Amino acid sequence: MKNKIFVFIILFLFPISINAFEINSKSAILYDLDSDKVLYEKNSNEITSIASLTKIMTSIVSIENISSLSDNVVITNDMIKGLIEQDAMVCGYKVGDTVTYEELLYSSLLPSCADATNALAISLTGSISNFVSLMNEKALALGLSNTHFVNTSGLDIENHYSTAYEVSVILKYALKNDTFKKIYTTKYYRIESGQILMSNLEKNLIRYNLKMDYVLGSKTGYTDDAGLCLSSIASYNGINYLLITIGADPTLDLPYNIIDSNTIYNYYFENYTNREIANKEISLNNKYSKDKIIINLPSHLEKLTLDEYSRLEYLYDIENEVSIFTRKEKLGEYKVLLDGETLYSTAIYKPSNIPFSLIVFLYKNIYIELI
Repeated sequence: MKNKIFVFIILFLFPISINAFEINSKSAILYDLDSDKVLYEKNSNEITSIASLTKIMTSIVSIENISSLSDNVVITNDMIKGLIEQDAMVCGYKVGDTVTYEELLYSSLLPSCADATNALAISLTGSISNFVSLMNEKALALGLSNTHFVNTSGLDIENHYSTAYEVSVILKYALKNDTFKKIYTTKYYRIESGQILMSNLEKNLIRYNLKMDYVLGSKTGYTDDAGLCLSSIASYNGINYLLITIGADPTLDLPYNIIDSNTIYNYYFENYTNREIANKEISLNNKYSKDKIIINLPSHLEKLTLDEYSRLEYLYDIENEVSIFTRKEKLGEYKVLLDGETLYSTAIYKPSNIPFSLIVFLYKNIYIELI
C-alpha cells in the first residue's frame, strides 16, 4: 500500500475579528460586487420597514414599463393628494403640470419625491394599487419571500416591509439596467425648469461636512419605523462594493446611516485585498535519493480580509514517497479551505527532474534483500 500524507495546517496570523467595528444601524449587508461575495452582514434577514429604499423597486419597475423617457405625464390630483398631510418628501408638482418620465425618475431617486413615484405609478398602470401589484410580482420573480409593498414611496404602513438582504437583491437587479444605473449614479440633475435636483446623500454630506468621494451612487431613506437608511455602491482599489444599511437612530445629532456606511467601507478598504494563498513549497521524500523532491505550487491570489486570511486551512493529499520510477503523473491535490469550504484547489504533478542515486537504489533493492 502506498503511503499518503494528510496534513491540515491552520494559520492564526492576524488576530483581527470580523466584528472589529460597531455600527448604529440595526441591519446591514456589504457585497464585493465583482464576485457577489457577502463581506459583512448584521441582521441582514431581519424584516423591517425600508422607507424610501422602496423607490429602488418603484423606479426599476417603472423603467421596465416606460416606452420612452421623453414621453410626457400630466400631473393629476390623484398623484399628489394626501402626501403633504403624510409628511412625505415632495417635489411640489401641481395639477396640470407636464413632466417627462425621465424627470419623474430623477425626482424619485435623487431628492426622493413621493409625488414623482405616484405620478409614475398612476400614469403607467392607472392606479397606485395596480402598480404596487407589479412591484410585488417583481419581488416574487426575484425570489424574495420577505418583501412586500403597499405603496410606491416607502411611507410607513402595515404590511410594507423587506430586509437588508432582499433590498440588496433588488438593487443588484436594478443596476443591470443602464437607465437605472445612470440615474442612481447621478449626484446633480438639471430639470427643464432649470431647477437642480441633488441626491439626498450629497445634500447630507454637504450639510454635515462629510466626505464619501468613493461612493458612485446612492439612495437614502427615512421614516419613524425604518430609521435612517442608505443604499450605495462604491469603488476602491479596483474593487466594487454594494452596501445596504437600515435602522440607524434618527434622534441622534449625526446621520448614522452615512457614518455607519463610511465605517463599514473604510474597514474593508483597509483590510480587504488580494492576498497570496498558494505560493507554497512542498517537500516530498525521494525513495532513491537523499535529496528531497521540491514542488513549487503556482501562485494564486484571492481577495480576503485579514480575518479570513487567519482562518485559512491548507490541506495536502499527496503521495508521501516518490521516485523516478513512480508511474502516476498526478501525485495528489492541494486545497485551501475557508471555514470548511474549498476556496482554491490545484493538482500536484510529478516533477520531471527527480534526483536519483544508484547507491541508494542498490542499497534498498539488493543489500536489504540479502539481509
